[in-house]
Amino acid sequence: GPSDPAEPEMTECSTMTASLLEIIVIGAGASGLASATLLARDHGANVIVYERQLSVAQSDEESYPIGVNPRGLKTLRLVDPGIEVAKGSITEKIHGWSIRDRAREIARLPSGTVIGTTRGKVVSELWRVAQQTRGVSFEMGMELRSVDLASNTLTFARRRREGRAGTEEEVVSLAGKRVLDTSGCFSKLRAAVEQADPSFEVKTWPWQIHFRNLFTAAEPPRVNLDAHLHYIFSSAGIYAAVLGDSRWVFSLSVNRALDPDCDWMLADAASPEGVARLKAHVAEHCPPAVGMLDEGEYDRFFTRRAFTGQVVQVNRLHLAERIAFLGDAAHAVIPATGEGINSSLEDVRILLDSGPGLPGWFEAFSAARIDDTRALSEYAAYLVESMRADAAERQRRSVGTVLMLIGQRVRLLAPTWNDKSFGRQAERAERYSEIQNRWRKQRAAVQPWANRLVGWFGKGHA
Repeated sequence: GPSDPAEPEMTECSTMTASLLEIIVIGAGASGLASATLLARDHGANVIVYERQLSVAQSDEESYPIGVNPRGLKTLRLVDPGIEVAKGSITEKIHGWSIRDRAREIARLPSGTVIGTTRGKVVSELWRVAQQTRGVSFEMGMELRSVDLASNTLTFARRRREGRAGTEEEVVSLAGKRVLDTSGCFSKLRAAVEQADPSFEVKTWPWQIHFRNLFTAAEPPRVNLDAHLHYIFSSAGIYAAVLGDSRWVFSLSVNRALDPDCDWMLADAASPEGVARLKAHVAEHCPPAVGMLDEGEYDRFFTRRAFTGQVVQVNRLHLAERIAFLGDAAHAVIPATGEGINSSLEDVRILLDSGPGLPGWFEAFSAARIDDTRALSEYAAYLVESMRADAAERQRRSVGTVLMLIGQRVRLLAPTWNDKSFGRQAERAERYSEIQNRWRKQRAAVQPWANRLVGWFGKGHA
């Protein structure tokens, strides 16, 4: 019937040529800006991007460190071959990841294929290009409030500029338009489709983890780490990376599932007790940071945003030819995968390869991409479950990971997921579904041995 969300009321859209494409993009993140630019520039589309924030500009303190791997870089180069995503003067690719137990390195994952940067830097570069692209326009400060699939409308609340109080609502008709939902892991549009269409299935795994950052000064008193490496301090889940030139960030994780007494780290104001606990936490779990941070930074930590999210998996990436889901709206992951922004950018390339404007465009995109997004979501869910597991299970999984690394190093095992995602094999940009199949087989072969080792040592120390 006409109100059935699975039956599009936009038959004129289904026969559009690329030159007549009318596109609405929800969200001015990496995948939203990249798709808007490429559809307008290369396919003659008229694109309107609706963004909740009044500006996409982000300072270092508002962003977080990421690595752009070859699959993400491939799409960025399509947008602009000369795009600069590295921060500051650090333009070389990351040499690898040093995994440490406090001050001692326990493993190293070589790379040489990933550019270290921040999400804010990548979005800033894509924003610059999109603004210069004919056919792309922006509606900033537009927060999606409600979705009516029966009437084919979206209702936005327009935020006013500073100094002007209140909001005003604006109803946007989707008649004759296609929608790209790139609005993130808590997408309201995806939730509306799930509610209206029983055949559209969504699974979510809340992280139950928050990330909050400490920053050095632009020129810290001393630097105790190698700028060509990123660091994982495993005893407390602290990630360290250079942001550019000599400034470093230490991203601290707060895991409520494992540490009920962690609310102090999420407080929105510094207190003498909170600052003292933060200093002790950093000194115990990330000793190199102590000499790199100034005293005032421990107070500023409590004023900064804490990031969290959820893993998302859907059973298809479209609603007829009306809506397509990309990026975190379709397959949000967790930072440990290293694939958040990279998989989102790859979505854009697959979407562009699926016949923009042709009949069945969104269906073709979903068919080409769904196996890979499902595989990536399942891997991310495994990592989330690992972080929630009890100490014994986390130890078994950690030993299994180490054994896989050793097996790969001595060539008893094929390259691991990590090696194919952001290690030396990442240049191949293999499909996630293929990487996952191999990873499953490796884990099935190795994990029983890891379980035996943990059990044996446990008995030996009993």
